[in-house]
Amino acid sequence: YINNNDLGIQASIVDDGTGYRMVLTSEKTGANNSMEITVAGDGDGNNNDNSGLSQLAFNASAQSSVIQTVAAQDAALSINGLDITRDSNTVSGAINGVTLNLLRADVGNFVNVDITENRDEIKNTIEGFVKGYNGVVNSINSLTNFDPESGSAGALIGDFTVRSISSQLRNIMYTSVSGLTGNISSLIDIGIKTGLDGKMEIDTSKLDEALTNFPSEVEALFALQGRPTDTNISYSSASEDTIPGEYGINISTIATRAIFNGTAVNSLTIDANNDNFEIVVNGVSSSQISLVQGLYSDGDELAAHIQAQINNDANLKDAGVSVVVDFDGINNEFDIISSEYGSNSSIEITSVDINTANDLGLNAGIGISGNNVAGTINGNSAIGNGKILTSQIGNSDGLAIKVNGGALGDRGTISFSRGIADQLNNLLDRFLEQDGFISSREEGINEELDEISDERLKLDFRIESLEARLIKQFTALDGLIAQFNSTSAFLTQQLANLPKPNSINNNN
Repeated sequence: YINNNDLGIQASIVDDGTGYRMVLTSEKTGANNSMEITVAGDGDGNNNDNSGLSQLAFNASAQSSVIQTVAAQDAALSINGLDITRDSNTVSGAINGVTLNLLRADVGNFVNVDITENRDEIKNTIEGFVKGYNGVVNSINSLTNFDPESGSAGALIGDFTVRSISSQLRNIMYTSVSGLTGNISSLIDIGIKTGLDGKMEIDTSKLDEALTNFPSEVEALFALQGRPTDTNISYSSASEDTIPGEYGINISTIATRAIFNGTAVNSLTIDANNDNFEIVVNGVSSSQISLVQGLYSDGDELAAHIQAQINNDANLKDAGVSVVVDFDGINNEFDIISSEYGSNSSIEITSVDINTANDLGLNAGIGISGNNVAGTINGNSAIGNGKILTSQIGNSDGLAIKVNGGALGDRGTISFSRGIADQLNNLLDRFLEQDGFISSREEGINEELDEISDERLKLDFRIESLEARLIKQFTALDGLIAQFNSTSAFLTQQLANLPKPNSINNNN
């Protein structure tokens, strides 16, 4: 039943030499995936009395029959001196673009990982970038060209918006990147040049040479980057106000995590008098933490269990809060350490069981709070938040660095540059944003169309008025002509009735 249903665990039957035992194994790893078993419907009405079905119970109220052979715990490793924990043996995100598969623990020994770049993929990306730019050039040319033979012209010929966009694009593509020093600072340095038609062409041999000899500089040419000279300092982020340049770094305080140092441990046995306590981590209160009763083999095993139970608390998990619990063998004490750095990092044990203080050395009390990193960037005071130090003024405004450790005082410099891709991205944002360049131009064109529409209405009204006036005038003239024709006919008739000349003399 267990294995045929999606319960997140697998069951197996093992013969340990004394009899057959059922072993339950969680399908998920990590301290947050520790296991508890509760029983419902035991025949005697007591689900935790270690009799009948309740022999399978393993939780805060019943741990007598079932034994936890391996406690759930996170993978722990150190990368360049930085301690890291993960709930899986597959570690991604610790090194950008690299996934580490942890096969075994080897405490105290360091493994060097050599990372090589897929230069063919990088080359394909650069070729795609050039192809995309040439496509934009083709589109602009088709919209702005003029064919003297046919007399046809592009829809946007002479449009200043298109001219401005084209000019700004060319300026980014053909200008050296500010803040870059070394062998590569412009596209021409990696073999990308402009042909007579305004499109880009790639000298593949020169590009291959640049990727082979200066791969990091090629990356900096395209991407926004901060390059510290100190290996314990890394670039974090920058704002749109950060100006490319080289800035000095001085550290006056290294960020720390909150730590609660216990007192001497006198027992590794968990029983009904030392198995419960409550803790507040980074301002988040836990519910009651319950430890599994039993004798633990050493301080490290019990420390791992305490850590797992704290990190599995629903309140702490929902808030994204966790701790690391170490057993200090030299001082014979448990140390509870917050996973968060900075002034928000705090640990307080608010309540303990009767013998917890005497047996485990964990008393109710407040630990040592964490500190934010503090220092200056570019000679100006910066704001610390945990390990992140952010400049607030000057040319470095918005530049944030992560200080992972190291000595106090001057810590070298950080060179900040906005690569071509970042500059293009910012330029396109200005073009395409709601109140951007193109939107403003479209708004202007729509206003012109509205004005033309209004003028057409006014013209139609004037035409109708002129037509009505002309019709009225024509009608009046037509009536006048009719009167003239009537008068003419009358006069003609009257003239016809007049005596003819000499008619009187002839009658005599």
